[in-house]
Amino acid sequence: MGKKTLGSVLREARLRNGLSQREVAAAVDIKASYVAYLETDRRRPTIALLLKIARYLGLDGQEALFLSYPECKPLIKLRPRALRRGRAAS
Repeated sequence: MGKKTLGSVLREARLRNGLSQREVAAAVDIKASYVAYLETDRRRPTIALLLKIARYLGLDGQEALFLSYPECKPLIKLRPRALRRGRAAS
């Protein structure tokens, strides 16, 4: 099996849910061709669209975010103690 990508995760989730690309597209208000581009990793969705698709397909939003925007991983990883205190880690 190849490298795990956002496209492969989206496609697997869509198929697992028994949905067509058109059904996913209609649910999140995009074109089916854009779903195809996402599934083949030829496009990177906006964060808002990514989270909308992840919710619809029952995916973990954070995992989808990291697959689509790996450069944001260091920004999002917070230390648990800092979270409990209500502030971000420095």
